[in-house]
Amino acid sequence: MKRFEFRLEKLLSLRKFYEHQAEIDLAHAVAHKNYLELELKNIAKLKLKTGVEFNPSTAEININDMHNAQNYIILLDKKKDELLERLVLADEMIEKKRKVYIEAAAKRKVISKLREKKQYAWEKENIKSEEKYIDDIIT
Repeated sequence: MKRFEFRLEKLLSLRKFYEHQAEIDLAHAVAHKNYLELELKNIAKLKLKTGVEFNPSTAEININDMHNAQNYIILLDKKKDELLERLVLADEMIEKKRKVYIEAAAKRKVISKLREKKQYAWEKENIKSEEKYIDDIIT
């Protein structure tokens, strides 16, 4: 019995590789977005902590400490704005990577379906030839 051979096996392997690479790229983009979101949460916590620590009604604070706290909050606001801009860019990058992944997956699926059809036809042909061989042996 002859072994099943798919002529486009190398192409299928290449398409699987491209799909896997696109999946990895998408995962990196999502991880980067998650990192930015975590940084935004940290900035919010730092702002809250700074506001609580330098509340003028809780303790005696000199004017320099208040000025430093205000500058720190301004710095955190600038970082937050920068992170929000980077987050928008990260969302756009995720969409691009997702489209590339979907396209790569679709191209791989086309070849996979073709391989399945060819293998099914080969199995059918193989069963017929085995039945013919058995009939020849019997007669």
